[in-house]
Amino acid sequence: MDFLVNQLTQYKGSHDGEYSCLQKSIARLNRRIGWVPQGWVPLYQELVRSLLSLNDAAHGNSTVVGPWVEDEKMVFTSKNLTPVVAGILRKTMQRSLCTCKSCGLPGKPRNFGDENVEVLCARCYAPRELSMQLEVWIPRLESEEFLETESVVVIDDLDPAFLSLIPSSEWRWVQNGADGEALPYVLAKDLAKQLPEFRDLHTLVMMMEAVDE
Repeated sequence: MDFLVNQLTQYKGSHDGEYSCLQKSIARLNRRIGWVPQGWVPLYQELVRSLLSLNDAAHGNSTVVGPWVEDEKMVFTSKNLTPVVAGILRKTMQRSLCTCKSCGLPGKPRNFGDENVEVLCARCYAPRELSMQLEVWIPRLESEEFLETESVVVIDDLDPAFLSLIPSSEWRWVQNGADGEALPYVLAKDLAKQLPEFRDLHTLVMMMEAVDE
């Protein structure tokens, strides 16, 4: 990366044996920046700059390898860390836990099921959440058994992301005899009528995700 060219120039031409462990780590970290999700690149750049600013005589035995990018954070393999180097790594990991890995805005861990968790902001999460719901419901609505086995779908069975796709005109209400509260539901046949729109929307969302990647 260009932002490190000047700082790393001092290491050029040296024999590998003359590098300290910290210098070797910085060079490796710089080469691996392409492994980092776009939204976390500024965090990673700041990490490397912070390591470059350290007194090599005091921290030269520290070894840092990474990043190992998990779904929800950046982690590193390390040894012989001084408290200062450990603090720099810990700060980067903690900031990645609240920074959208797609765009860099403030975010939080979002659960996509099957233990798949990603840190995303609300804007980046919405298309993926909607895509996930459409991938569940489109095959269900396409199934020949859907209308035969289900006559109504109640509001509690719908995720908020999918709930927002149902036109208000399709909702019906039934009086709950227990406490008099009116409960909303939608007829399965009316939901199935929305299938062409759901397919078109899913195609659009997938195109949006492809552009973001």
